[in-house]
Amino acid sequence: MPLLVLSAAEALKRARDARSRWPRSPEAQADRLMPLAQPRFSPSFRIGREELIFTVGSCFARNIENQLILEGYNVAAKQFRPPEDTGFKAGPDALLNRYLVHSIANELRWGLGHGKPFRQRYYAQMGPDKWFDPHMNPAITPAPLEVVEARREAVRRYMALAAQARVVIMTLGMAEAWFDRKNGLYLNGVLPPRAREREPERFEFHILDYPQILESLEFIHALLTARGAPGFRMMVTVSPVAINTTFTGEEILVANSYSKSVQRAAVEAFVRRHPNVDYFPSYESVTLSDRKRAWRADQAHASDEIVRLNVLRMIEAYASHPEDETGAGATATSAAAAFALVQEAKDAAARGDDESAMRLFAKAAAAAPGEGLILLDYGRFLHAQGRFTDAAKVIKASIRNGSGAYGGYYQYAVTLRAAGRYPEAFTAARLARNIQPTRRACCTSAPTWPTGSAGTMRPWPWPRSAWRSSRNRPPSSATWRCCGASSTSGRGWRG
Repeated sequence: MPLLVLSAAEALKRARDARSRWPRSPEAQADRLMPLAQPRFSPSFRIGREELIFTVGSCFARNIENQLILEGYNVAAKQFRPPEDTGFKAGPDALLNRYLVHSIANELRWGLGHGKPFRQRYYAQMGPDKWFDPHMNPAITPAPLEVVEARREAVRRYMALAAQARVVIMTLGMAEAWFDRKNGLYLNGVLPPRAREREPERFEFHILDYPQILESLEFIHALLTARGAPGFRMMVTVSPVAINTTFTGEEILVANSYSKSVQRAAVEAFVRRHPNVDYFPSYESVTLSDRKRAWRADQAHASDEIVRLNVLRMIEAYASHPEDETGAGATATSAAAAFALVQEAKDAAARGDDESAMRLFAKAAAAAPGEGLILLDYGRFLHAQGRFTDAAKVIKASIRNGSGAYGGYYQYAVTLRAAGRYPEAFTAARLARNIQPTRRACCTSAPTWPTGSAGTMRPWPWPRSAWRSSRNRPPSSATWRCCGASSTSGRGWRG
């Protein structure tokens, strides 16, 4: 059954649209493809800042919600109340990561009270009073039953917010799945070895196909139609973030391509069936862009720059009023131009042309003064030049514009330390620890502080002047250890 049927006349008419032609000329490529791809799209609805936006899906959904919160939108994730023991060192919002469309469907079903409620038998027992919830983030640690149930209840309360949302943004992650044969349920990821060893026949690995993914998408839409807000709208994306491991025994590059492609194909059919569902092409934007600009060092996660650009494009297209378009003062066009200048500045610095780099960074900051990411990069460059006082001022301005989500407080602490402003540096390090806990700015027995690139360590005894006030005094030790790390999402870090 074809997804779309057009008369010959209509098809030829549509082919004349500039969007229908691949950008082969340098001018067309500069406009839509290189260096950061900006595929065009046509929104079918608008979003107001006051309307509740519910985000669900993979870690890429966390990136999107973080950016929307930065822009002042009413995002349901702000209402998430994690339990005291989340089960891992990543930010507590990682509890909400759901990588499989079936996992999203399960959580919405339990959260909205459809069908059978979540049952204790869905857990996997790991030992005496040690349980694992296979429907949670697979990185979570086993815990006593009451702790596991507290995590489960926190997620259920969040998923229940979908009933109030006028806009639901859903991001699909992968098509490689683990299945619980005993309960007939797909899980959110692979289980720990101990769980598999205790019940070796209970779990098996599946590769999802197109009909399975489409069926789950249809179930989610029907559920939200029945139990969600009247007139709700959906925006669906496919996460560009690569799967970490394939269990097929095949080449990971090929397995990842299938995983993303089959989901993208199912989403296309789903969107064409429902007038209240849009597809947002962030996947295409990331995968078609210059890898140096669009990907982090691990070549698996999208860069903050490309995520920021896509959310700005989304806001400009979906904003219900013109004044809603640019909450931080930047537009997608101005941000893209400024990010290009930043890349030129980095290239100049790499060549040793510090004078040109300084000029380009200053020009980028002036072109998009409200962009925290650009100010943070500028501050890092000033720090590398030894201009610690100037760097601290720029980094502080970047934090006011949202760079705390990208390591702004961490960099601020390092720069303040280099400037000899120890009490302020200590306070900034505490903030970095609270905002990005897995950077591990924590008390240990070794007095160390990172210098240079992430992860580089050298001893650094904190002077007693840094501990003069009780507010700045370490809780149990006279030393700090701040570990460099690489970012794994807009809000979480992995050490």
